[in-house]
Amino acid sequence: MKHVRYGFGNLLRIVTGSLFLLAVFASTSGCSSPNTNRLSLEALQIRSAADPNVVYRIGRGDMLEIKFRHNEELNEEVTVRPDGRISMQVAHDVDVVGKTPAKLSALLTKICSSELSNPEITVIVRSFSAQRAYVNGEVFRPCMVPLNGSVTVLQAVAEAGGFKETARLNEVVLIRRTADGSPVAASLDLLSVIRGNDLRQDVELQPYDVIYVPRTPIANLNLWVDQYLRKIMPLPLNFSFGYRLDDKSDR
Repeated sequence: MKHVRYGFGNLLRIVTGSLFLLAVFASTSGCSSPNTNRLSLEALQIRSAADPNVVYRIGRGDMLEIKFRHNEELNEEVTVRPDGRISMQVAHDVDVVGKTPAKLSALLTKICSSELSNPEITVIVRSFSAQRAYVNGEVFRPCMVPLNGSVTVLQAVAEAGGFKETARLNEVVLIRRTADGSPVAASLDLLSVIRGNDLRQDVELQPYDVIYVPRTPIANLNLWVDQYLRKIMPLPLNFSFGYRLDDKSDR
């Protein structure tokens, strides 16, 4: 194996250059991530499940009861297939995903009017399969969280094992899909929730929400040091970057 000898001057230049890159990395690591549609907290709250203007939209795997008021023999229960459609005795391959029960009732009434005289159809959702959200990032157990009742962001994170020490609590990202299927993102300050300053940030989740907990800039620096400096420097580097909220000493 060929050994490379480094003079003090070369080592000093390597360390100085590396620390400069670290400083640049630290200054940019807190920047906003990718270009996505950003939602303010107020807009996100308007879309929350607690809003009376928000109605349920049918999803794949939902169990639907189709009731005919004047033709009870046609009543049946159907499950929404993976392709987003249902089949009935009087209507085949009807696309239902994303529709509200009321709109589906109107659609089925229109479809069946060619076969039945004055049909009155009601759609009832008997079971919900899409009631889940997803937690990823700096948590101990990234997972899918069932939404049985009201579940907030912090409750979902607790279900995922809680935050790691490297979690950036003041910029947790919540990704949500709008009615047309396009994703929007909101940044939540869960540190202010934990401190009791702004409980509004702990919003109620909706089906298919994704919670992403990013790393702190300090954690990103440690990862960069491990991947680049420790593997290329000729001398052992037994240091890491860290901080405590209550640490007032000079570093």
